[in-house]
Amino acid sequence: MQVYVLPQRLPKELYAGTFAMFFAFVNVIKIVPFWSLGQLSLTNLSTSAVVLPLAVVSTLLGAWLVKRIHGDLFFKIIYAVLFVVSAKLVWDGVAMTML
Repeated sequence: MQVYVLPQRLPKELYAGTFAMFFAFVNVIKIVPFWSLGQLSLTNLSTSAVVLPLAVVSTLLGAWLVKRIHGDLFFKIIYAVLFVVSAKLVWDGVAMTML
């Protein structure tokens, strides 16, 4: 998703909104498979309910940050975080092949 959306140079608000909608859609799609695999147990749902306030606060904080960070800095942060996450995934992949 990042590889497709970042080069389009969307405004930061549209970029953040696109990712929010995309991941909301993906999470809704996962409900049926999770249900069929028995992953939607009372324990898992109660854990989700406990962390729900943190999710709401994090979302509001993210929206606040998107509004206040300059566009250039916003995308520099996105690229930096993407680099760190990518490096971690490559590291994990290399480490797994060495086992």
